[in-house]
Amino acid sequence: VNAVIATLGTMSAFRGLAYLMNNGNSIPITGDSLRALGIGTLFGLPFAIWLLIAAMAAFIVFTRETVVGRNIYALGGNPTVARLAGIPIRRYQISIYAMSGFAAAVAGLVLASRTMSGQPASGSQGLELEAITAAILGGCALQGGKGTIVGAMLGVLIIGVLNNGMILTSVPTFYQLLAKGALLILAVIVQERQRARTGE
Repeated sequence: VNAVIATLGTMSAFRGLAYLMNNGNSIPITGDSLRALGIGTLFGLPFAIWLLIAAMAAFIVFTRETVVGRNIYALGGNPTVARLAGIPIRRYQISIYAMSGFAAAVAGLVLASRTMSGQPASGSQGLELEAITAAILGGCALQGGKGTIVGAMLGVLIIGVLNNGMILTSVPTFYQLLAKGALLILAVIVQERQRARTGE
């Protein structure tokens, strides 16, 4: 099963389950420690930014300086060659999906700490599209095997600036969705043309 399709399918299923558990109503959260994560600051920067910087630094070191990180790139680039090279494909895939799930869980905690509630239809809806767009804008290949943490973060910054700009200029929501969708399509087209030009 294609990993992207499986991810989107399970996301939709669990989102529906979250609606059923509390009839679509939000669940209030109490606790000063979680609130501090959402509104607390350190040296003038929100805790969430420090968490982002720490995660970014850790994954840069992981992907550049460790054998496991380099093997993950090899797996994404060509699974057949990676298997022939002796890389345990299945074990790596499970580990990668587990790391991705853990990162998503941390992001969910940060979002919940900002709203102090659990909401099935919170601001997380639509973020999956923004995450894909940011990754592609940052140079991550849809086929895998290419991309950097720094590039992905630059893509996130582009999406963030675009979102803030449209909100500050009171652009209607449906135009915002149109702009993000068009940006994703444009990024994919540019990436595919570059891939065709290089013959990869």
